[in-house]
Amino acid sequence: MHPILYELEIAGRPVLIAAYGLCALAGALAGAWLTYRRLANQGADWMESVSILGAAFPMGVLGALLFGLAYRLLDRAAPPAPGAELHLVWQGGVALGVPAAAVMARRLGRPILDVLDAGAPGLFLGLACGRVGCLLGGCCFGSPTGLPWGIRYPAGHPACALYPGRAVHPAPIYEALLCVAIVAGTLAAGTPRRRGAVLAGGLLAYAAGRIGLELLRGDHDPALLGLTAPQLFSLAVVAAVLVAWRFLPRRAG
Repeated sequence: MHPILYELEIAGRPVLIAAYGLCALAGALAGAWLTYRRLANQGADWMESVSILGAAFPMGVLGALLFGLAYRLLDRAAPPAPGAELHLVWQGGVALGVPAAAVMARRLGRPILDVLDAGAPGLFLGLACGRVGCLLGGCCFGSPTGLPWGIRYPAGHPACALYPGRAVHPAPIYEALLCVAIVAGTLAAGTPRRRGAVLAGGLLAYAAGRIGLELLRGDHDPALLGLTAPQLFSLAVVAAVLVAWRFLPRRAG
């Protein structure tokens, strides 16, 4: 666990470079680059691509922060962990970032669902990088495990208080691997017969996987009906995608 990667001094003041923030930034840049390339392949010029990314990125960050606040309110039993001060929730990023991209695409006259499909792999690439930051920062830890890849956090970490002397699942790495698999799947999907199917399929796969991965998390208690807040959010995503799927238009020919 390395919540602080670097400590610099600028103008006589200490500046801390947090692992989570650096990984989140790297993920955002990598996801933006991949989306830019995919939009270019669809025929968008650089100004159109930058406009779409410029609309989606800030709204996605705002949504992730707002959902992070809602998550903390629902999951008040969660112990504070190092690196969890800035809590981002992916569903919030999707909830505001995707509509923002759609609005900008419509203003530019670009096919909305094609634009959203172009951004799907970048979305999950960014999330994979962010989960590496979670591991380094010490948040989102797992439940106890006897598997050889279980990890032990240093003394004073909330996992030590909850599970003294026990190794826990590296839950953030599991989720990062899930996201990498989704990136590969969405890139391999090519051009499906239904517009919007790349994003819809990626969201469905991630939400379903997250529901299962929550069973291996050890950093929070159920919020409602025996389900954790991420499971509740993910179930909402699954329901929304299944309802929307039947309305996705087919490509001509």
